[in-house]
Amino acid sequence: MDQHLRCTDNEVTAALLTAASNPGNAGHVHARRIVGREHFKVLYARNPNDVKINPEAGNAVLQALSRQFGAEHFRHDRYHQSTGPPEFPVRLRDGQVVSSLDASATLNQVPVVSVDHVFAERSFLSKGNEWLKANRANIIKPKREADHG
Repeated sequence: MDQHLRCTDNEVTAALLTAASNPGNAGHVHARRIVGREHFKVLYARNPNDVKINPEAGNAVLQALSRQFGAEHFRHDRYHQSTGPPEFPVRLRDGQVVSSLDASATLNQVPVVSVDHVFAERSFLSKGNEWLKANRANIIKPKREADHG
């Protein structure tokens, strides 16, 4: 750990350039993506209409794209906040301590965070978008249908 923490930005950049320059180097693909700015791009983003049909819409899209084109070309990033607004003690001016949720109407209105994206290699972005557009209705179907169909 100490050796890792002693690495400078220059050393990390030099190692990335070295790894990116030769396909035989460890980490070549990832280093090449960073150095060449070949990051995956958003192909699918969470859509409230899709989620009404299938709460696992993003995963359904990822699985379908992976079967069609190969899983190595796609990444899935999903996060759903497990709890509601934060609750903590608040001391009022008169010295009373109350719940933050009782003290703030605004805090109660903060929406739960939910993110669901499917990313694609740039070389698959256009092809993936076209394919998803043509097959979306068959991919994003009610969960029970997806399980049995």
